[in-house]
Amino acid sequence: MVTETEISQNQEEIWWQACASRDVNYNNQFVIAVKTTKIYCRPTCPAKPLRKNIEFFLTPEEAERNGYRACKRCEPKEIFTSREKLVLDTFDYLATHPNDNLEEIANALFISPFHLQRTFKNIVGVSPKHFAKVLMIQEFMSELQNGTTAWQAILRSKSNANGLTRQFKHLTGLTAAQVKQGNVKVQIAYAIAPSRFGLILIAGTETGIAAIYLGDNESELIKCLNGDYPMAIISYEPSDQLTSWANIVKKGLEDHQFMHELHRLPIDVQGTAFQAKVWKALKDLPVGETRSYQELAEQIGAPKSARAVASACARNKVAIVIPCHRIIHGDGNVSGYRWGVDRKRMLLDHEKS
Repeated sequence: MVTETEISQNQEEIWWQACASRDVNYNNQFVIAVKTTKIYCRPTCPAKPLRKNIEFFLTPEEAERNGYRACKRCEPKEIFTSREKLVLDTFDYLATHPNDNLEEIANALFISPFHLQRTFKNIVGVSPKHFAKVLMIQEFMSELQNGTTAWQAILRSKSNANGLTRQFKHLTGLTAAQVKQGNVKVQIAYAIAPSRFGLILIAGTETGIAAIYLGDNESELIKCLNGDYPMAIISYEPSDQLTSWANIVKKGLEDHQFMHELHRLPIDVQGTAFQAKVWKALKDLPVGETRSYQELAEQIGAPKSARAVASACARNKVAIVIPCHRIIHGDGNVSGYRWGVDRKRMLLDHEKS
């Protein structure tokens, strides 16, 4: 058995970065032990010990031989935590009860709806309701591919016809007729490149940009892309067109004088009529200016919809080109950015420079 004395400093640094980002891919590969509390945890444990107070072990047994006890919060001795087991139980339940609402699912699993919603979304990235819709849409697509008519597939799914077809279009970008014609899934290609604001992922279809993400971890950016487009065929095969769009985005991020060019780029994203209205208003904001949620709501003629505006901003998949970073709180505070508040401040400073 390899002991902690044989773990290199380079490996420890990699593991420490995994702990800092709570990378789930490192769960069950090692444990992190805190000298001051004598407790050992998973890499994804919410606890935030100081680097100088920790040491690493390959197994829980090794940590215990060195005088540490298991964390009751993250349950490092278990293959799955209690939270992960809850998600797996929810998967199983939704497979046979896709139309049940949150309260019905929670009652069946003997847990509160609030705890179920928070735990499921924290681990999976979407709500149980959203996940159930994806399951129904996958079943719907399978029925269509097997020759079933759209109406027969809808009846078999026991779902609301308008709701199912609308969600199908929203998640796949395709209509039932297109699937019947053989256009099964939308094709999305992506490219990743460094920038002054960290890594930038740009993805697109044949007609426009489908996603622009900012971050520090390539695998996390790709994970986000798959999460936002669960029904798409995604590949790292950037076309000349996508490369051209990426170069324009990088140019704008390097020199604020070219930021206005980004707003002319074509986008290909699905959204509600209200979301589309908010996104267009965001694109129309001048470079270097900011608005509050309330101000933007008034600008689009919906003064009582500030919270809905905030929701539309949160659902924006195309950072920079749809500049939701230009939305700040009414008191001037900068917060609420998917790619980090510090990065949002950097973007605003870049545009005002």
